[in-house]
Amino acid sequence: MRFRAHLALMVLGAVLLVAAPRARTQQGTTPKPFDLIEWSGGKFIYGVDYYPEAWDESQWEKDATMMQAAGINFVRLAEFAWAKMEPEAGRFDFGWLDRALKVLNSHGIRAVLGTPTASPPAWLYETMRESWAGKLTTSWATPTATTVTAKPHSRSGAKRSTGLWTR
Repeated sequence: MRFRAHLALMVLGAVLLVAAPRARTQQGTTPKPFDLIEWSGGKFIYGVDYYPEAWDESQWEKDATMMQAAGINFVRLAEFAWAKMEPEAGRFDFGWLDRALKVLNSHGIRAVLGTPTASPPAWLYETMRESWAGKLTTSWATPTATTVTAKPHSRSGAKRSTGLWTR
């Protein structure tokens, strides 16, 4: 038993002696930090929010042309597009998004897709009516748009969700 333990230690020591110089040479070179400008082909990344779902599709080409002329090379989109992506429960439509991305890409504009949870579709509220009952507030952002948010269930919930408590 002792012999096996000594043999195992000797083999381990030999492996470490062989591997240590290799590890030192690999550690000698520090990895180059990520360079965002280099990654984007030497261009400064200049981006805006863009919501093609809010515009007629015939407008997209003009929008992309104007963004390109302004030097915009990135857009963030789709945060408010859940209803457009899933017009009915379980039925998805990404065709409009594919077309919008093609227009943007043809003008050298890349996209960052947001998670569209900022505005759940009306069908979701309808299917979850009992769980939302009495817990919704409506705030008017514009005369034509409504933002619906859940009321916090408690004072601590309000502090967690808003960072402050107001009476």
